[in-house]
Amino acid sequence: MMALLLILPACGEGVGSGGGGGPTEPPVEEVAANIVAIAGVEIGLCEGIGLDCSYSQDYRNLGTGCANNVRGKVRAFQGDTLLETVEWWLATSTVIQPGETFSVEDCCITSGTATAANRYTGEAFWNNVSCN
Repeated sequence: MMALLLILPACGEGVGSGGGGGPTEPPVEEVAANIVAIAGVEIGLCEGIGLDCSYSQDYRNLGTGCANNVRGKVRAFQGDTLLETVEWWLATSTVIQPGETFSVEDCCITSGTATAANRYTGEAFWNNVSCN
């Protein structure tokens, strides 16, 4: 009687494993913008018949890619109660580069909200675009 000795390669590097043994491609780094508020919302002067107040907030692109069609919302709260939401937007053709800082200055938060609010949040939305 004859014994058959079978030798299998270790770690899946054998024939048909798909490993190929050659160099592998480095992972593709995702390039995307990441626009975040870098300062709190500041309330400016309240003017006009309805006493609407201006507001401002600074943002920065912390991502590795560029953004356009940048828009956002500022929300005013008293405790956990949402009092008012206002929307803002930049010109759709504006491209925000990686590391770029920009300010949003707009109106109108009502004076009643500005008086009652004790917390504001700001958030941005955008489309990722090529930086070329």
